[in-house]
Amino acid sequence: MGLLAVIRGNLLMQKLKDESSAAVTIDDDPTPVAPSENTFYEESAALLCLTLPLLAIGMDLGAGLALHEAKRFSAESTEDPGKLAVALDSVHQQMIAKLSEVTSLETAPKNFECGFWRDFYHSTLTHIARNAMKKLFALTIASALLFSSRVFAQESTNMVILVDLSKSVAVKDPPGETLCRKNFKAIGRVLETVPAGSRITILGITADSFGSPDILLSAQIGSEPGYFREKLLSAHQTLRATWQTRSERLECNARGTDILGALMVASQIFKRSPANQSELYIFSDMRQSSRVPDTNMGGRSAPDEPLTYLSSKGLIADLAGVRVDILGVDNVGKDLESWHALHTFWQQYFENARARLDQYSILAN
Repeated sequence: MGLLAVIRGNLLMQKLKDESSAAVTIDDDPTPVAPSENTFYEESAALLCLTLPLLAIGMDLGAGLALHEAKRFSAESTEDPGKLAVALDSVHQQMIAKLSEVTSLETAPKNFECGFWRDFYHSTLTHIARNAMKKLFALTIASALLFSSRVFAQESTNMVILVDLSKSVAVKDPPGETLCRKNFKAIGRVLETVPAGSRITILGITADSFGSPDILLSAQIGSEPGYFREKLLSAHQTLRATWQTRSERLECNARGTDILGALMVASQIFKRSPANQSELYIFSDMRQSSRVPDTNMGGRSAPDEPLTYLSSKGLIADLAGVRVDILGVDNVGKDLESWHALHTFWQQYFENARARLDQYSILAN
């Protein structure tokens, strides 16, 4: 122990010497101080070599003395070492049990509180989830019923097609085909796009369209298109073939063009067969020429003047919610200004009729 004390003293002196040296070196210092030579390890090596054997001898002697005292105490004692070991183990078990009981009692209030809130939240969430599942189930059933009703109740369309049969559309274009025949072909293409569950009525525009309506074709397409739309395609083919056969016998030779009367008939057809969608196709030059007094439709006067007259006479049809496409509005024998004036008139007419004019085109397609 004395040798160890000497070594610790030398170590303290070495530590103080190291701390007293410069903590920084200045590069441009003209008189650098050379560090002194360190001989601490050489001086302490001999003491350390002498200390380690003596320390080992001391530990062996201490262990021998302790073993000697233990044997002496055991020889003098009257207790059975085996029984003492068993009793010691029993005491250890009791200590462990008591420690566990104390820990359980200390944490019981906290455990009770946590368990209470756990059961409370679990019951609340279970109740909410159960109600939510019931509502979701009811909503799913309602949605399924609504969807199924929409699936089985197909969208119905009431389509009315007005085609001009007057002499004004019997003129031929440069290729040699009359405008009337172009309109007939365009109607055939329209019939190929009719959806399932539709009602189709083709009405001719003549000199007395309202007094003697000329219904050229009337048909009803079934609401079931078929798994592969085979029923709908078959209906389209039948419609087009029937129309082609009937249109071949038609002649555009009417002496007048009663468009206003034809629109009145169309409005009654829409009211007689209400549907989800109402569509009106008109194939005509849109030049009114009948027994209705001359209102200068499409002339150079303001379009409000003929509309005021027609409204006062009750000659504006009720076409509320009807989508209107006017095609094949040729301009033979008229200037461009007259065509635009006629367009403006019919645009305002259908606004007063509460219809929606989507197309007004010189093309028949």
